[in-house]
Amino acid sequence: MNSKLNELLTRSLTGLIFVVLVILAIFIHPWAAGFLFLIITVLSLHEFYNLASAGSIKPYKVSGIMSGAGLFICFFIYGYTGGEIRLFPYLFILLLIIASEGLFRRTKYFPNTAITLTGILYTALPLALMNLFLFPLHNEMRYTPCIAAGYFIILWSFDTGAYVTGKPLGKHKMVPVISPAKSWEGFAGGIIIAAVVCYVTGTYYTVLSRIDWYVMLLMIIILGTAGDLFESVLKRNAGVKDSGTLMPGHGGVLDRFDSVFFSLPVFAMYYLIKYKLICC
Repeated sequence: MNSKLNELLTRSLTGLIFVVLVILAIFIHPWAAGFLFLIITVLSLHEFYNLASAGSIKPYKVSGIMSGAGLFICFFIYGYTGGEIRLFPYLFILLLIIASEGLFRRTKYFPNTAITLTGILYTALPLALMNLFLFPLHNEMRYTPCIAAGYFIILWSFDTGAYVTGKPLGKHKMVPVISPAKSWEGFAGGIIIAAVVCYVTGTYYTVLSRIDWYVMLLMIIILGTAGDLFESVLKRNAGVKDSGTLMPGHGGVLDRFDSVFFSLPVFAMYYLIKYKLICC
């Protein structure tokens, strides 16, 4: 009983500190948000490559992390300058480094290169797309923290709601083979709490329409859950319980952002199409 209580307190305290850190960084200054998410990008790639290295595949960690960080920096500076400085051509240099690094190693070139690029697409690209909401192109204000903050508030309310209702009430497991802790009761509880938080968020943060906020909620519920299960598969294949040990009670950065990696890119595509920022 004491061990379970200590685990709950550790998880709650760690989660609270992390949430406050992220929200404060977003609202304090764009450079604070950019620096924090750059660190998260690097740590996410590091943890992903560690999971992928558990088998015979050996991704190119240094060049992969450099490219992922470069991708995030390109998006951040592009948003910060309002599109005045275009750094995307320089990113191809880093991608060429990945492609060429394997030529100097006596390893499986194509599998290693593919996993290295997969890590960038899986973790770095979604976090880079976060800059679309820190610097929304449809809004006259150059820096608008409320969209990114609202996204994380809704996301974490769904996760928290699923946890606090699933623990005492969870009897019907969603996918016990992949994630034994997830239950349909917790899933329903997370939806209810996240829906209430989404309604409040849409009431106060009107930079997006209420429909946009509900679409975001839907992406978080469906794709966020899929992302969580996908990361569980990665950990199961690697034979580990958590992706890292950085956050006591939660695991690693991947464990905290697995829902982001699937839900945010799709909502970003919806946002770009709706506001006619790209053609489809």
